[in-house]
Amino acid sequence: MRKFAILVLSITLSGCHKPAKRINEIIKVEVAHSGYWSTGGAATAIDSTLHLTYYGRPGIRNLNYYEGTIDTATWNTLNRKLASVRFKSVDAIVDRHIADIPTYELIVYWKNGKRRLVRDFHAGDSVLNTIRWLDSIYRHTALKPAKKPAKLETTFQNPPAIPKEQAKFPWPK
Repeated sequence: MRKFAILVLSITLSGCHKPAKRINEIIKVEVAHSGYWSTGGAATAIDSTLHLTYYGRPGIRNLNYYEGTIDTATWNTLNRKLASVRFKSVDAIVDRHIADIPTYELIVYWKNGKRRLVRDFHAGDSVLNTIRWLDSIYRHTALKPAKKPAKLETTFQNPPAIPKEQAKFPWPK
């Protein structure tokens, strides 16, 4: 009987401990999408200080750099979503190279590294859903024009010009 009481007591006490506090290992994310027929490209950077930098055309504004602040709940949600898609081990590139659809680029920075993920609009996976959610965060943030341009490592917001050899109409001579 004594062994049974010790067993019940140890099970009860082991279930009473508080779970360890979740540590957000991500220190910064950058997300960008390429231009497509209806809009130009845009990029968003968010860091662990909750600072958001946006490059694009929010609403009817001009193409420029804007900044704002997100709340802690959004940052925690961002960390949970990225952890749930296993950003460190998922396929890095899912892109069919179709010219007239948006292609998304995500760069995740953490203490000891970074990872670049690319998805096209038709990827249809949880990574694309997370990237599209990240790409829309700026819409829920009060943006103001930035005092200076930000340095973004993403490249999809600035697609390269079409080479002269691939132009549909000949260039003037």
